[in-house]
Amino acid sequence: DVPKAKTLLADAGYPDGFALRIVTPQYQQLNLVAQALKQQWKQAGVDLQITDHANPNQYASDAFGGKFPAFMTSFGQIPIWMQGPSLLLPAAGFNPFRHADKQLQALFDRAARASGAEKDALDREVIGYVTKEAWFVPVVATTLQYYARKTVTGFQTSIKAPLLELTEITPAG
Repeated sequence: DVPKAKTLLADAGYPDGFALRIVTPQYQQLNLVAQALKQQWKQAGVDLQITDHANPNQYASDAFGGKFPAFMTSFGQIPIWMQGPSLLLPAAGFNPFRHADKQLQALFDRAARASGAEKDALDREVIGYVTKEAWFVPVVATTLQYYARKTVTGFQTSIKAPLLELTEITPAG
């Protein structure tokens, strides 16, 4: 929605758009996704300036070393209690600038201590908060496929628990 994006940018103080430097790797076609974003975002006024690294070590150094304000990455669907230490909290590997947000920390801490329906609600609050604050720009989501022979049992996934619990997989009786 280009008109809405332009309005949001203007409301945020960028009526003429802005340039955003980003680093991408050449694995999982993330560099190609960045090229598609560049074309789309230009319509709204965001000039995506892409540095594309074939060398994964150089990419990791630039992305996780805070040399760029943004980077393309692929990240699986994981529970909130894992997202904090991985993505959101100051010591998280995917938080190269070590940004600390007191409100997010408080939400995360409450979610980490909660259980049941309260935990589900707080997890949604955490996701809502990082979405509203635009911590990330999710571009694409794919399902995670699992295949097993009939001789394997003990695995189950759901939208709330999309990852296999490897310790529960056993040969069928």
